Amino acid sequence: MTQRSILVSGVPGVGKSSCLERVADACKDMVVDGVISAEIRRDGKRCGFGMRLISSGSCGILASPDIDSTIRFGTLNPDSGEPRLGVTHDFLKNTVCSHLRGIIGEADLIVVDEIGSMQATCDEFIDVVNELIAAGTPLLASISLADDPWIQALRSRGDIPVLELTKSNRDLTTEMLTSYVREWVNIAHSLR
Repeated sequence: MTQRSILVSGVPGVGKSSCLERVADACKDMVVDGVISAEIRRDGKRCGFGMRLISSGSCGILASPDIDSTIRFGTLNPDSGEPRLGVTHDFLKNTVCSHLRGIIGEADLIVVDEIGSMQATCDEFIDVVNELIAAGTPLLASISLADDPWIQALRSRGDIPVLELTKSNRDLTTEMLTSYVREWVNIAHSLR
């Protein structure tokens, strides 16, 4: 059990965020911190993406149709022909990245949901994720299936296991991850 990072992957909507959140909730007796991503919904429809810090509950926006940005994702807007969602790095860069750097070596487990295409447009986020991996604090992160070169390089590293989550294995995988994280953290404590 020498690896210090585990990545959880799978198709959009399979439950990656829920899996990480459930593991974090099940380990409340430990110092678990990081960031959870979530869809923003209006009238039952997805209209953007936000982020929430685990320890403080502080929330911010990552992408929304209301954001004027040259970085755009999502389905095409029929009026403009450009992707619907504008991406902002404000909360990601100024709050999330700063927070993640501050908990290196302090948390028993760092959770990062998600390493995705939108987040990969922020150089500061890329730097922080690379620092988290190098630091050795146990890291549990979700990672998208995106074609982004940096994301693909992370997914293909031989020293970081990537668990593929499916609808049929997500509950069992979450239970197994929770048990594994507990053992992982106990070993990390004994090595301090």
